[in-house]
Amino acid sequence: MKHQCVLFSGLVTSGIVILLFLAGCGGGTAATGAGGNPVPTITAISPTNAVAGSAAGFTLTINGTNFVAVSTINFGVTAPVTTFVSSTQLTAAIPAAAIASAGTAAVIVTNPAPGGGTSDMVSFAINSGTKPIPTISSLDPSCAPVGAETFTLAVMGTNFVPSSVVRWNGKDLPTTLNGGPLVAQIPANNIATAGTAAVTVFNPAPGGGASNLATFAIAAGGVGPRSVAVDPTGKFAYVANEGCPDAFSSNVSMYTINPTDGTLTSARPPLTTGDFGADSVAIDHSGKFAYVANWGAGNTAGSVSMYTINPADGTLTFTGTIVAPCAPPPSPGSCAPWSLQFY
Repeated sequence: MKHQCVLFSGLVTSGIVILLFLAGCGGGTAATGAGGNPVPTITAISPTNAVAGSAAGFTLTINGTNFVAVSTINFGVTAPVTTFVSSTQLTAAIPAAAIASAGTAAVIVTNPAPGGGTSDMVSFAINSGTKPIPTISSLDPSCAPVGAETFTLAVMGTNFVPSSVVRWNGKDLPTTLNGGPLVAQIPANNIATAGTAAVTVFNPAPGGGASNLATFAIAAGGVGPRSVAVDPTGKFAYVANEGCPDAFSSNVSMYTINPTDGTLTSARPPLTTGDFGADSVAIDHSGKFAYVANWGAGNTAGSVSMYTINPADGTLTFTGTIVAPCAPPPSPGSCAPWSLQFY
């Protein structure tokens, strides 16, 4: 039970008694004054990271609430000079010595007594300044036909960074880090001649270096032969080529047949099918027309390509495609045709 005392003081002035009452003598406890400091909170810091070993320090901005003129910032084990901007923002001059080694630094704001307290802790990342050596696992596409137009090359692998560069036969290409893979535009003049191209990825210093080499094929003829058909006269042969995946349509190769030894001679460069995933070629009984079934390779619903045959030299003229309707009728009657044949 709290004890109070009341002091009575009586003064007699001109016959009037004045009584003074003083309450709250010993034994009472005083509450924290209304002027006590609040507990601070941190909502965001900027920047959120730095490279270890940077030669210069930087200014750290802290946004939050309940900051006061005497708030102080702790950055790891460092107590930097703190500047009060407003009740919602502080800045601190972080010296270079505070980010000399990779790791994390705890950022905390403290308001002194009366009242006051410490904020929640926010981690500041101090990253290693050394870039890793990149590694290529695959290319998409991994080949292209001679004479193709400019296309996009995706390079899959590990240890790619925003400053990584795709190199084509040692020459840097404009490169973008697209989430996981690196993406680069390959100009048409880079695939104008048959052969191979060396693809590498380079990470600049500090650290970094060149990746393993991945080979890109530039094909003059058909890639991925799937089917062959001979015309009724036995003079000409045709091959359906699945082609380089994804980026380029399939094609059909044309040959003349040596009647003595059966060797083939190219009649002309492969001709497009106008679709992906050529899987079967057939010649009609008259020898006037050729057809190629394209399953679409997951890029389209598939189709049948149509050609006329030149009776003199066996070359084909592309006349168009019938797109697979994915439900019968009409012909070809379903998605992704894989084969066709004349009876």
